[in-house]
Amino acid sequence: MKKRVWATPFLCFVCVLTQAQESYKQNEKWGFKDKDGNAIVTAKYDYAYDFTEGLGAVRINDKWGFVDKDGKEVVPLKYDAVTEFADGMAAVEKDDKWGFIDKTGMALTALKYDDIEDFSQGLVAVEINEKWGFVDKTGKEVIPVKYDQVGVISEGLIGVWLDDTAGFIDASDKVVIPFEYEWVLDFSEGLAGVSRGDKAGFINNSNKAVIRLKYDYVESFSHGLAPVSKNDKWGYVNKAGKEITPIKYDGVSVLDDGKATAELDGMIFYIDKKTGKEERFW
Repeated sequence: MKKRVWATPFLCFVCVLTQAQESYKQNEKWGFKDKDGNAIVTAKYDYAYDFTEGLGAVRINDKWGFVDKDGKEVVPLKYDAVTEFADGMAAVEKDDKWGFIDKTGMALTALKYDDIEDFSQGLVAVEINEKWGFVDKTGKEVIPVKYDQVGVISEGLIGVWLDDTAGFIDASDKVVIPFEYEWVLDFSEGLAGVSRGDKAGFINNSNKAVIRLKYDYVESFSHGLAPVSKNDKWGYVNKAGKEITPIKYDGVSVLDDGKATAELDGMIFYIDKKTGKEERFW
């Protein structure tokens, strides 16, 4: 999940949000209007994006800032890129370094990070010199920038890598699951995919192997199912570890609506999540 960054027009998209103010374009310039269509901020900006948390991102030439609903530039247009506000904080970038500001424009951190990720449950991952940590919504580094790779906080735990091994920490940087795996996936539906000795399975948050590590690769649970792979073929397991389909498919995917699909020899099937029965639809 990548952060929503506003930088230059060809990298951006207009976010249509259900808010009282939204951006509009007039004579090649952008401003803001209210829910009734009345202009509340004159169209004078080269680009503008819809309000989040009471502020809208605007650009003139190559510099970004934020305006409030009265058109006041509460954050000066001086940044090369910005993100939307979340939990009262936005990320801003200048000269290839990122930092964080509050809704008054006050710096919460120095511009010192090489990269950032999305906000998740009050935390955001930050990177310096290829090492990662986390800051909270006040800009405080609550998890030191020391890990080789990090996941997102999910179900109270964060997958992290250090010296070629992976484990899980909590939001206070306490190690909850030891660094004993080759890789880990974020927790989902109470289980996390892990790999050790080139075999993958699933553990719970007590580090118990609920589904034995016997697969070549696994993906996270969604709607009660997880894709699993052996010998470049795929199938599904449920949370009890039962293989509800043979591991024979070229690919499988659980859709956002919960439907399980599988592909075999160019044919696409729906899979009954209880019986594993196929229903061809393409």
